[in-house]
Amino acid sequence: MTASARGPEPTDPRRALPSVGVLLDSPEIAPLLARAPRTLVTEAIRTVIDAARIDPSLAPPDNDAWAQAIDAQLAKLDKWWHRWERPKLQAKRPALQDAVTAADAALQAARARCENLEKAGAGDFPGLSVESRRAINIAAIACAEVLCLRLSRTNLVAAARTAMSKRESTEYYGDLAACVSIMSDIVKARNLLKQRAGITQDIAQRSERLRATAAYLGEFETVPIPESCAVSQGDVLTHGSQGVTAAKLPNVLAEDTWDLFKVLLR
Repeated sequence: MTASARGPEPTDPRRALPSVGVLLDSPEIAPLLARAPRTLVTEAIRTVIDAARIDPSLAPPDNDAWAQAIDAQLAKLDKWWHRWERPKLQAKRPALQDAVTAADAALQAARARCENLEKAGAGDFPGLSVESRRAINIAAIACAEVLCLRLSRTNLVAAARTAMSKRESTEYYGDLAACVSIMSDIVKARNLLKQRAGITQDIAQRSERLRATAAYLGEFETVPIPESCAVSQGDVLTHGSQGVTAAKLPNVLAEDTWDLFKVLLR
């Protein structure tokens, strides 16, 4: 006789039994875990499941019935170590319950404070004053100019001016000889920038000159008029820029050298 002639195989009800982990995580078992050790509850669950495996008719029909059966089994666990542990656990319960109550009260108080802070609002931050933003911008312009002065012995300043004058960037840097020359300039520039002697004085000196010449379109403007920040003859700094003329240096604000406008505050 074939399997189809015999009809469908009966379903084994033991396959529907829940696992120990599922029962431990169910909300119906939570009260049992609150009053008994997890190991004890786990043992009671295993005992009830094993009984249902032996006799499927003993399997509880729903989660509430499982909880009742496990609770009943929990009461039967009367081994000597259970009797030994229960008094100690019962003695710990008041202190643990007090700790839980205190933690819950602290949590509620913290939530209340957060809600009050949200209702009150942090207020509008007035931000930096116009004078502060102007001072920061002047320092940024001074840094850009000092960088030009220190790299004036390389071709990188001219390359930066050319790059900023183009609307679209290019990935072509010339033939092999041109690329070798660029790499040589980069090595030379790195060595020059490592020589930091006098850089603070250079920036401070140039900032002072810029503060004296910078002009603004309005009282609330924070970026100077580019023409008021041009490098003039006799304005070249001492450190690392001997022999450099003003004609060789860019107006870093007008030409946006080194992407200067990205760091200026409005």
